[in-house]
Amino acid sequence: MNIVDHFAVDNVLSKDLYAGRFNFDYDLTPDKSYKLMVPVTNIGLEPASGYTLSVVRDGSLVTTLPGVALNAGETREFTCDLDINNGMSKMLGYKAYIDWKDDMRHDNDTTAEQRYVVNIPDLPRIMSLKGVKGESNVSLDWGAADLSIADKDTVETFENFPTFSIGQTGSEVEGDNLGKFITVDRDGKTPLPLKIGSKTYTFPNCTKPFAFATFNSTLTDPKISSSSYKGQNSATCLISLAVDGQKDDWLISPELTGLNSEIKISCRSTSASKGLEVIQLYYSTGSTNPDDFIALTDSVEVPNAWFNVTLDIPYGAKRFAIRAMTNGGTALLVDNFKYVVPDSRYQNLKLSGYNIYRNGIKLNSALLNARTYTDASADTKIDNYYTVTSVFDRGESGASNVLKIDGTNSLSTLTGDALRVGTDGRNIVVDNATDGIVYVYNAQGFLVTLRQPAHRLVIPVEAPGIYLVRSTGKSVKLMVK
Repeated sequence: MNIVDHFAVDNVLSKDLYAGRFNFDYDLTPDKSYKLMVPVTNIGLEPASGYTLSVVRDGSLVTTLPGVALNAGETREFTCDLDINNGMSKMLGYKAYIDWKDDMRHDNDTTAEQRYVVNIPDLPRIMSLKGVKGESNVSLDWGAADLSIADKDTVETFENFPTFSIGQTGSEVEGDNLGKFITVDRDGKTPLPLKIGSKTYTFPNCTKPFAFATFNSTLTDPKISSSSYKGQNSATCLISLAVDGQKDDWLISPELTGLNSEIKISCRSTSASKGLEVIQLYYSTGSTNPDDFIALTDSVEVPNAWFNVTLDIPYGAKRFAIRAMTNGGTALLVDNFKYVVPDSRYQNLKLSGYNIYRNGIKLNSALLNARTYTDASADTKIDNYYTVTSVFDRGESGASNVLKIDGTNSLSTLTGDALRVGTDGRNIVVDNATDGIVYVYNAQGFLVTLRQPAHRLVIPVEAPGIYLVRSTGKSVKLMVK
């Protein structure tokens, strides 16, 4: 018996070039050079010449290489030198494309984008770069990086707090304790009985008004056997139960550093039969009063499976909050809360000076001592992207906030470009999503993830299929293969 695998029938064209996958699989280190190898194959029937190969990084041209003549079936690897520096983003996306006027097929002229991590030193970054464009120059200024405080990741699984703690006075749990987390029960209502089918399950504090409680499904009376009430990685998590009408339960984080940081949380609805749980995410600049919090997202329905949320917290944010606001539902579970806490490891750093970068290229030959710079060589007719770094006795920091100086007479921070959505393997890639939260839904209409606005988002999804991406009232449907 003969077995044939990966058999396909395709039209063979007389003129057809194909750009293959990069031969490059490294993490990148600043101040080092790398060679990116891009294979180009002539899959047409006739010889090919007169084309070029261009390499782009995050949408900006790196280089254009002249093509070489290729006979039918011949492959040639093109080499592009990559110079990496601290003025670049921590994640860089590269792709290459062929430009050949005779090509009879164009869907194979561009490679899939490949993302590479830049190993930036753990040093404080500047987040206050500002600038203004003159007739023939760009004037920049910035504040010093804050050395008084650093941040350190911590993940709270809620397993070390007494089970069924509610963080409120009058608790039935001896030693009730939620650490530095704060809960606020704004609706003041007693939770509805926890029922699964015809059975009712009880636990300490279940008949008291509360916002969130530490919960272990193996310790209820009777024990809950359903996996829908277990934590993401263990039996323990936080729970917010349904009330009669709409609830308004707040979980407020311990104090954060105030630096730009990333928050990750996992949550789920225990059931969809009475409606999915609804949450909204907030931050404050220090207050623990819910009235002082600022919304980070719209209200979001939480799937009845564990759902991971990743958000960038803006500079100056000192508290983060999850607001459970379901009208109906059964219960919301929260687990694996990753956030940052203060650390003092930057306090003994010594500053040597600054470097300024335009479009990823360093402009100054010697370290800058002043926190101002005039770029007299910029082409002000085109868009230019600026970053600044601090140089310390332990090395050079990562890049500051990206400042975009438009080729027109305006100043912006990566806004106003058209939203673009595409795929790269098992990733959804969203460009120019700078004006609002990005929501990704699966074909069943369940929210898969949501992300904070950014110039570029690369969002991995677990399964192939149809997805809907929504941001600022616009929706794009696409297929992930």
